[in-house]
Amino acid sequence: AELADVARHELAELGFFCTFWEFSNPAQIELARRLVELAPEGIGKVNFTCGGTEGIESALKMARLYHFESGHPERQWILSRRSSYHGVGYGSTAASDFEWLRQGFGPQPEGFAHLTPPWLYHAELYGDADPTDFLIAELEETLERIGPDKVAAFVGEPIMGVGGMLVPPEDYWPRVQAVLRQHGIL
Repeated sequence: AELADVARHELAELGFFCTFWEFSNPAQIELARRLVELAPEGIGKVNFTCGGTEGIESALKMARLYHFESGHPERQWILSRRSSYHGVGYGSTAASDFEWLRQGFGPQPEGFAHLTPPWLYHAELYGDADPTDFLIAELEETLERIGPDKVAAFVGEPIMGVGGMLVPPEDYWPRVQAVLRQHGIL
C-alpha cells in the first residue's frame, strides 16, 4: 500500500518525463542526491535506466568509453561468468552465458570471455583446489591469455540468480577486486 501511495503521488506530480540528455525532474534529482550520499566515496554521479538490461548495456559502453577517454582504446574485452544472466540486449546477451539466448540471432559481439562461476556445490569443477584459489588462478590465466591491457571490465552479479542462486565464498569478491585493480580493470 505504501508503494502504491508513493507511485500515485508521483504520477499526479509528473506523469511522464524523458530523462535523456541533460533533462531531469525534481524527484529524479532528489533520488540521485540520496544515492550519491549512500554510495562509497568517489561515486558522484548517477545514471538512471529503465531496467537491468539497459543498465548493463550502459555499463558495458561506459567501461569501454572510460578506457577510450583515458587513452587506452584497446581495452575492449569484457569478462563475465558462465551461467550468468545480464539481460536480453545485444551486449548484455554476449555478457550472459546461455546459448539458448543467442540461438538464431547471428554473430554475437566480439570481446567477451566467460569464467567459471563459484558453484561451491560442484566441487568437481575445482579438482583438489580451494574454489577461490581455482577461480582466481583462472581469472589470472584468462588475463594472461587475452592480455590484461586489453580488458575493460569484469561484469558479475554479487549473487548469481539465474545461474543457481550462487553465493560466492567470502574471500571471492575481495580477491577478484584485487586482481582487477592491479591491472586497471573496472
